[in-house]
Amino acid sequence: MKNNKLNLSSLILIIFLTIPFHLCARDGINTAWKVGLSGPIYKKFSFLVEEDLRMQQDFGGVEWSFTTAEIRYKPLKFLTIGTAYMFIDKLDKSGEKRHRYLFYAMATKKIGAFRFSVRERFQSTFKEHSDTPSNFLRSMLTVAYSIDKLNISPFVYAETFNNTLKGKHFSLDRVRLSCGIDYALNKHSIFQLYYRYHIFEAPDPVNYKNAIGVGYTYKLK
Repeated sequence: MKNNKLNLSSLILIIFLTIPFHLCARDGINTAWKVGLSGPIYKKFSFLVEEDLRMQQDFGGVEWSFTTAEIRYKPLKFLTIGTAYMFIDKLDKSGEKRHRYLFYAMATKKIGAFRFSVRERFQSTFKEHSDTPSNFLRSMLTVAYSIDKLNISPFVYAETFNNTLKGKHFSLDRVRLSCGIDYALNKHSIFQLYYRYHIFEAPDPVNYKNAIGVGYTYKLK
């Protein structure tokens, strides 16, 4: 049984790593490193604080820093509502800084080992010394599958970035496709490994076409 578990884990990891690096060989790649802390506040309220470092293309130095403070409210078992503030800092000579405010609602449904979730998120981002924000409505569909014996949950998701301030109607600026694995070391420590692929319809100063990320979240309860 242990050998079967090991073989399955190895196969998933090999498939996961082989596909993105094949794509990245043509377009370059950037990496992201994320660490977070989450826990309860009061009854149905909880919090998340997170630091996300985005590296330069092809494994260069740190290019962007995203610092997030988030509050979540769970009025129903399947529904989560949240709001957050994000400070975005470009770590180069330009010293560019941005402030982002966001609101979202997410509905989740479990069917056997599968978990389906739909999230709608509105975000408004301001550059310092600028009065004109960039506003996006981000729609995301996620499908995850729990493998309890291995404590892992492979997932895939698709997300659209709709610019709400371009012209008279929404404008689709980019699509994000992602696959990854969540691994629960124990009830407190969650590790994540993911790959992202972007389809751009407009210039994007932050995201690269391909990205690989590693994350760690510590849950207080």
